[in-house]
Amino acid sequence: MKPGSPNTTLHIYTRVSTTAQEDKGTSLASQEALGRRRAGELGFEARVWNEGGRSSNHEDLKDRPVLYQLVQEMQAGAVKHLFVYDQSRLSRNDFVASFIRNLLQKQGITLYTKDGTYDFTSPPDLLLRQFLDAFAQFENLVRADRTRAGKLARAKQNRWHGGPPVFGYRLEDRRLVVEPPEAEKVKQVFERYAGGESTIAIKAYLDSSGVAPRRGGVWTTGSILKMLSNTHYIGYYSYSDKALKETVRVECPPILAVSLWQAVQERRSEILQRKGQVNRTTHFYLLRDMMFCGDCGSPMAARTRAAKHEHFYYCPQKERQWVKGTAPEHKFSKTTGCSFKRSMNIEQADRLVWEAALKVSRQAKFRRRLAEGIGATATVAANLKKTQKAIKARERELKIANDALVRLDVERRLGRLTAAEHADRSKLMLQERDALLAKLEMLKTETDLEHQRQKWGEWIATWGEEAPKEELTPEERKRYLSGLIERIDVWFRSDTKEHVLELKFARAIAGDAVVKRGSSYWSVPGIGPVTLHARGPAGGKQLTPVGTHSATVE
Repeated sequence: MKPGSPNTTLHIYTRVSTTAQEDKGTSLASQEALGRRRAGELGFEARVWNEGGRSSNHEDLKDRPVLYQLVQEMQAGAVKHLFVYDQSRLSRNDFVASFIRNLLQKQGITLYTKDGTYDFTSPPDLLLRQFLDAFAQFENLVRADRTRAGKLARAKQNRWHGGPPVFGYRLEDRRLVVEPPEAEKVKQVFERYAGGESTIAIKAYLDSSGVAPRRGGVWTTGSILKMLSNTHYIGYYSYSDKALKETVRVECPPILAVSLWQAVQERRSEILQRKGQVNRTTHFYLLRDMMFCGDCGSPMAARTRAAKHEHFYYCPQKERQWVKGTAPEHKFSKTTGCSFKRSMNIEQADRLVWEAALKVSRQAKFRRRLAEGIGATATVAANLKKTQKAIKARERELKIANDALVRLDVERRLGRLTAAEHADRSKLMLQERDALLAKLEMLKTETDLEHQRQKWGEWIATWGEEAPKEELTPEERKRYLSGLIERIDVWFRSDTKEHVLELKFARAIAGDAVVKRGSSYWSVPGIGPVTLHARGPAGGKQLTPVGTHSATVE
């Protein structure tokens, strides 16, 4: 026969797994050497197909380009003799293994391994090969189960389960520890996002700062959004094993204050609620981003169409359900559905809310609260430092408690403790851990309050003690209001044909209301609305503050 013909060529396929170290005797070089030795024994030429590092778990042949080319040669009849170190080099996947086995049988290809020779036209050899394939598949499943169990056990010990750590951390003894330079960038990303910056702007900042993402390259908005959702940065994350149907909470060192992380989640939630609308908006709206329908809770929408003389805020619940193709719980009519049935003039609403904010900011009580806020900023940093130090101490104690519980489980598995002894000791340890968790939650709540005070102090530092001037630009007015007002809930009262706006201030600054009832004046504590009539001019309204968080126009 001619040299190089299919009948005188031994095709040698080599592969190692990327997930394991090369064992002695199974490296690429060792596999090739064994194949060439067999070719010499047969008097054949050798042709090597080197896949390099590829896992056998890939189900699709296109993920194994060298094997894919070899299979094409086999289908074309150009291969009659094939050597692999063992069957697992081809595939442990049942579907792929069956496909290759059928191809070997159909094309009359003889398979050589370190353990022997298999002629797939021989029924005994075919039966043996099928048994070996099934056993290899079983070994693969056992290995996968063992790997899963190992990852879950590491997670229960607050150790990293595998793969590169989250940005902001590095690994020490398989545990996450804070990486200071990256942690500082994480803080800046969260602060910028909470301050109103877009993910596009944050991406530009990160790319220009020279800090690469964990896997290299440039930052993407997707990786930034993933970072913004990570709970790792507030001290924990969840690890789940779907096959074992078990989820564990894993503790790690926090990087952020809970209040900052929560502020980011709230902004993300609001943006998701307004998804699509934000990106399409080309007009400036002073109040839209802080307005919500008081009846159904939907974020308010706004519309400006000069040609049709449309310039109003409205509740978009009905149209959003129509776009999504979801049926409402009840049919919208004059008597059912969301009661916000009449849009609200933008210019009128903006003027009323701005005047209400000015009225509140000119009160003596408001200026006293500003002074208190300015005085408080001097102690906020010290309080934060003290509270965060206490949090770290409790977290260390919590880590010790969790480690003790893990050791207790190990003692039980080794048979050093009876089931009753294990139950008694673990009960006491769990009570201690729960007490530590309660203390930690209380300290984190205190931290949230301190951060709110800090945010208030920063707002005061930006705008000062005096009421803002009328000549502020619309953008400046929006920044002023966003620090002063937490949200505005709006209702439409069909009986009076008017809109009612309830302003919830970020701080208790408005004071109680004084309203006229008959011939007398009464003090009214609590939350009251800013009322805007839907028809007619808004002039002539007298503003009176009401409640500790609200203002009202009577």
